[in-house]
Amino acid sequence: RRRTTPHYRIPLPHHLLRTYAHLPPLSRRTYLHYLRATTYLISDCVIYSLGPILILLASGILCGLSYSFFAVVLPLMCPREDGGGGRDGGGVSLTVTSACHTIWVVFLIVNAVFNYAACVGTSNVGKKYERVVRELAEVTEFAYPETEEEMGEFKRRYDRKIMEGRRRLAVEVQQGLASDGPVYGWMLLGPQDWGFCRATNQPKPPRAHFDHVSKSLVLNMDHYCPWMFNVIGYFNYRYFTNFLFYAFIGMVYGAIITFRPFRNIDNDLFREQVRLSKERGFKEVEHLLPLVPIPKERTLVIFSFMICASVGIAVGALLMMHIYFILTGQTTIEFYANFTKRRQAHRRSTSYINPYDLGYKRNWQQAYGSGHPLLAILPSLREPEFLPVPIAGERGRRHPKRGDGVGKHRVMGNERLPFIA
Repeated sequence: RRRTTPHYRIPLPHHLLRTYAHLPPLSRRTYLHYLRATTYLISDCVIYSLGPILILLASGILCGLSYSFFAVVLPLMCPREDGGGGRDGGGVSLTVTSACHTIWVVFLIVNAVFNYAACVGTSNVGKKYERVVRELAEVTEFAYPETEEEMGEFKRRYDRKIMEGRRRLAVEVQQGLASDGPVYGWMLLGPQDWGFCRATNQPKPPRAHFDHVSKSLVLNMDHYCPWMFNVIGYFNYRYFTNFLFYAFIGMVYGAIITFRPFRNIDNDLFREQVRLSKERGFKEVEHLLPLVPIPKERTLVIFSFMICASVGIAVGALLMMHIYFILTGQTTIEFYANFTKRRQAHRRSTSYINPYDLGYKRNWQQAYGSGHPLLAILPSLREPEFLPVPIAGERGRRHPKRGDGVGKHRVMGNERLPFIA
């Protein structure tokens, strides 16, 4: 019987009923357990509820910056020679410079909006999740449990493997070869070992994790992003990093073109423009000096520069971090695990190498495909080209050709295949 990943439901009423329907005696340990469970539940609900609010906020920022560019900044950079509209402010001159600025901004807006919408709207569950899981199980020669008996047998084998791993870890801690820190069950498995997800009661593919906010099992889970109102994983990670890239480029560009108008909002040039407007008999301050805003434009100039500068710094730092993750073949969750394993390897006087790191080029292809890098960052709704786990040669590609030997020998359990051909 096929098992599908459950869709998200509003968790608060459902889980409160499940949690408190049959309360055991409130010992100290039980009290702390329910207190911790309730705290996690409330925090998950709050994070989930922030999603629509942050989407509206992001949309408002984008609309505000777009309006500021076309209504204020572009006329300041490319004013019409005749003044273009009297006291209402100068219009935009139809020149090559103004056309280039306009095309560039429209290009950034289209790409940012496309990748943001794709990241928000791309689901990490459903039929495509099942399809990729089946492909991965076939390539890794993992016999996916189809019956309750097979599922129970696999779960027992998984529990025994985790218990053995924890016993070995406890011995290493006593010998001083490992730190006594939190170690999750998936950290005790091999790079191609399948785990078991107790929340969804189904096998957990390598690199997959259960997201407590969206209540779903996610391939290559990176993190839950409230700004995207979605969990970032295998199917939408490219959209997420592309959005960060175009948002960062846009913020840097916006900060550069608004820097001079921002400096001129209250300096000698601004006061000179006010004086000249009075001398020429204008009832209101007019555009008489280049890149000097009039009083009613100062709010938009300040808003644009401050947003572009602050958001650009934050998004730039996040973008650099995820570019590093892509080029080194790891997710945010795996970065923590790799750090822990390197520290334990250092205690043993050995070295640890990330098994998913296949080199910069192949790591990039795992996320963006084998096409040209410049074309890979353009708008596209294509699914990832490679499987979530790096596999040697053509076996690692989605939809392998028939006759390549995939699936001829299947066994119950976890089998490791070579990562590099």
